[in-house]
Amino acid sequence: MFNKTRHLSQAPAAKMIKKHKVELIDCLSADHSFILQHVQARDIVTDREYNHLRHISQPREVVTKLIDIVMGKDQKSIEDFIDLLKESDILCTYPQLEEITRNWYTLSLSSSKCGDISLNDRKQTESQGITKVVWIHMH
Repeated sequence: MFNKTRHLSQAPAAKMIKKHKVELIDCLSADHSFILQHVQARDIVTDREYNHLRHISQPREVVTKLIDIVMGKDQKSIEDFIDLLKESDILCTYPQLEEITRNWYTLSLSSSKCGDISLNDRKQTESQGITKVVWIHMH
């Protein structure tokens, strides 16, 4: 019988999360409530899922369950979670994420430093005709 969750977990975005799950748990557990606020704000998790996660007392367990929930969702939700992990305010809170997610994209418009992209970087990117993050299809 075809299992939709198993199929989605084999998608490139889900494979990246699964491959780095232990590292993500270690990293995000440092401030589990911060990542929870962001996944709720972006509707990556439902209010019901958020409330369930919020009532778990152990940070590692919260993050583990969060990742498992995301992995069981559709491709868009998984990609939204990955995009969230690449945002500058998330990278500032969890600097280890930059190392973990380094090869997940060929180009990220977010700066490696906290804050905005410099005007020169933005002009150079726009002049090259690159306007969005490009996903690497890794095996």
